[in-house]
Amino acid sequence: MWSPSTWVFQAVGGETAASPEADDATAAEYTHPYLATDQIVRYLWEGGEDAWKAPAAAALPPADFTELNTLATRYLNTLTKIEFQNDRIADLVEELVAQRARGTAALREVRRIKLDLSDRKSRRFFLQKERSECAAPLSAIINQVQLARVAANAEAAAAVVQPTAEPGKAGRVTAVRRRKKRFTDDELSAILKD
Repeated sequence: MWSPSTWVFQAVGGETAASPEADDATAAEYTHPYLATDQIVRYLWEGGEDAWKAPAAAALPPADFTELNTLATRYLNTLTKIEFQNDRIADLVEELVAQRARGTAALREVRRIKLDLSDRKSRRFFLQKERSECAAPLSAIINQVQLARVAANAEAAAAVVQPTAEPGKAGRVTAVRRRKKRFTDDELSAILKD
């Protein structure tokens, strides 16, 4: 999982906290970097890191819940590994640009960096493939849980109709991870050809 030291704290209103290592950092509500773009991560991190477990345990048989928990852990770990590869690729591209600026004296180092870049690119490809393979069964189980939740909510709404008040979000703190530039495979291929 992501380390709290890699987060930049940001309040919902847009205010940034002074330090991620502050004593009140443990009280902050962390968010996942893929929360905005990945529906599986949105489900797993909706309402907090482990908020999905109680409704899933109630809606699924124990064997399916165990499988969901295993797949969720595998999926999030794969995302962490992909992020690591992306960070290393960004570091290596910076290093490659610096070595190229040195000229022919650093030719051996440039070759080493190019090999390392292509290795990281391959690792990222296989991790993305593993993520895709994990996403299909995970999505099916999440759909079961969400359908059970919708059915339970519909039954509860039909039984009792009450006005609902929308709770405010004041004071809620979320965390955003700093990201380095992400290089696509095409960009990496162009960099490696130079």
